[in-house]
Amino acid sequence: MPIRALIEKSVELHHWLFNTGTRVVEVINTIFLIGFMSVFLHDFNGLSALPSYRAFAIASNEWWWLSMGILGLLQFIAMVKKTNASNQMSGFILLISAWIWIVVAGTFIISTPPLSTAPIMYTTVAILCALAGLYLLKFNKAKEGADKKSKVAQE
Repeated sequence: MPIRALIEKSVELHHWLFNTGTRVVEVINTIFLIGFMSVFLHDFNGLSALPSYRAFAIASNEWWWLSMGILGLLQFIAMVKKTNASNQMSGFILLISAWIWIVVAGTFIISTPPLSTAPIMYTTVAILCALAGLYLLKFNKAKEGADKKSKVAQE
């Protein structure tokens, strides 16, 4: 593929990713959810033996980690589509994810000492997910209202 075509494709990717502020949060959330699932399913016993992860032993059921991965996959599907319904679905997934990341941050706090940066990072991700999810739901509601008004005006 010629370099010019690669540059044009990268511009399209950058525009898609940074066109709305919520898209970056959706991408990060997708990667974190699927990444958490992958790591914990791969070596749960090894991770939960580490001091920082010992409180994760309460979530030893594989279904917990599979559900995080499924939520990540649903987030990806909703993120790629460009409809009002997918925006609404993405907003709900981000709100659910915010609760998940608060639980994850709390699990790291319970496992102290040793103190780590994980609670700060996952609390930040939770706040970003909650804000982006609320924004998507409010934006979608306003867009639906505007669409209804324009439909009524056309009739």
